[in-house]
Amino acid sequence: MERTSDVMATWAWGLRRYAWIVVLFVVGLGVLVPLIQSRSSDVYEAQSQVGPNKKLLLPNLDPLPRFAQSVFDNGAVARDIRDLLGLSPTSSVIPGTVRLRTAQDNPVMIVTGQGSTPERAALVANKASSTFVAELNRYSGSVGTFAVQSPAVAPAKPDPKVVSGGWGVVVGVLAGLVAGVGAVGLIVALRRPVVGAAAAQHTTGLPVLGRVPLSRRGPPDQAERLAVGAVSRRLLKGEHDVVYVTGPVQGQVERLAGAVSGFLAHAGGRAAPSDPFGETEHPLLGPHSPEVTALDPSALETWVEDPQRCSLTLLVVPEGIGARPVQHLVDQRGSGSAAAVVLTARRRRWTQVRAPRPRRRTT
Repeated sequence: MERTSDVMATWAWGLRRYAWIVVLFVVGLGVLVPLIQSRSSDVYEAQSQVGPNKKLLLPNLDPLPRFAQSVFDNGAVARDIRDLLGLSPTSSVIPGTVRLRTAQDNPVMIVTGQGSTPERAALVANKASSTFVAELNRYSGSVGTFAVQSPAVAPAKPDPKVVSGGWGVVVGVLAGLVAGVGAVGLIVALRRPVVGAAAAQHTTGLPVLGRVPLSRRGPPDQAERLAVGAVSRRLLKGEHDVVYVTGPVQGQVERLAGAVSGFLAHAGGRAAPSDPFGETEHPLLGPHSPEVTALDPSALETWVEDPQRCSLTLLVVPEGIGARPVQHLVDQRGSGSAAAVVLTARRRRWTQVRAPRPRRRTT
């Protein structure tokens, strides 16, 4: 159950983080494709049937489809269609303008011609059929003789478009939604973001002390102060001499280290040099407050802990970061001392928590 909830949390984060991809697919398939289709010109298709007029000289019909397709593609049909339409010798007409469809165990073959008008489509199909029959009959000694069994007639309606009208928009929107969600799922699967305490503990192998919602700029709001206070109180229970704070994002490392240091200074009855909390209440009397030191991740390669002091390494993991840089940072630490994780999440302005207003007393 825990694994399922972790996957759902990661999926929900991916949809929030990459919502623009879903919107892009929905707009592309639900709006742009139907718009392009509605402005494209009509295409007409006409079909003629070609089949043997005598018994085939084949033991069975298995080789007939391959033989017919090779004859259709030998160049004679394409040359005559280009001459009919006045196209250049290098123009491609198979399978765009004319194509052949064969079926297994069926000697009847369908030649389809396309055109911008019904008459042109029928003309292309009939011309291709006559040339195709002439090429097939060149091999009458080993296969048999063929003829046009049913000539093409001008179609009454154009070929239906892939998406058009109101239903086309609905289908396009649904297809874009499915494609967008699938693309987000692929990105999440490849990136493996660290979302939630369970994912952070699974990635690092370390306990998670808490989750701190960081403001983007300015002084911390109430939610950040409460979260930092909870993390700091857990640190006080450990009775460490020094707490090393590090992480992949140096700005978050320094902000969290300063906030925790300010809280611990109040808890120990000392005055912090720069208090990010702006507390005005009297400091709480508590145990020995550890020294908090922010470490640059690049300094971990040469960093050595003091064996004479009880220390704790606090790993600041931004929520949504890929698992690979976090695992690399854990491997760089390479220490036997205690370590823990703090998840951080960027808070947006419209989600910041406001302090509740005091209730008025009634007499």
